[in-house]
Amino acid sequence: MVPAVAQVLKHIRYKYACPCCRQGVKTAPVPPHILPKSKASPGLLAHIVTAKYVDGLPLHRQEAQFARLGIDLSRATMAGWIVKLGELVVPVINLLKEHLLKSSLIQCDETRLQVLKSEKAPTADHWIWVRTGGPAHRRIILFDHDPSRGGAVPLRLLEGFTGILQTDGYEVYSARLPRHEG
Repeated sequence: MVPAVAQVLKHIRYKYACPCCRQGVKTAPVPPHILPKSKASPGLLAHIVTAKYVDGLPLHRQEAQFARLGIDLSRATMAGWIVKLGELVVPVINLLKEHLLKSSLIQCDETRLQVLKSEKAPTADHWIWVRTGGPAHRRIILFDHDPSRGGAVPLRLLEGFTGILQTDGYEVYSARLPRHEG
């Protein structure tokens, strides 16, 4: 097993000008970057997001791991990067929603989620709504958070959907959406 290695990538941007008159100064362009003006490489961002959302590793623990590697990377900085990345993937999520709503069958369910900082009490339930559909080889799974478990949520999440909806029988689905028998 080889432990992770952190590297500093240094981009040198030379300035060029006419050697005689020193006019027409040109600087090489900055390489394209996911988060301009940040020090985060795509590999670092992928590592942080995967550790948080796939491995369930909170940012304060990642901060401690980076510190053990001699890297000063605060959880506030990582949280800011995650927020910006979330904003960047909105067009992809919108495209996935579009394709999901065109499916002939959507499965939908909701489950409790505790949220510490919200308008509700820290012990109050919030909900994660899961929708999945599409062909087996291109399955789409979308998660949406809502503080409510009321009927307005599936109406919003399934707006424009005309196919078959498969659920666990929770009444907000059948009371608010067209029924399909069969």
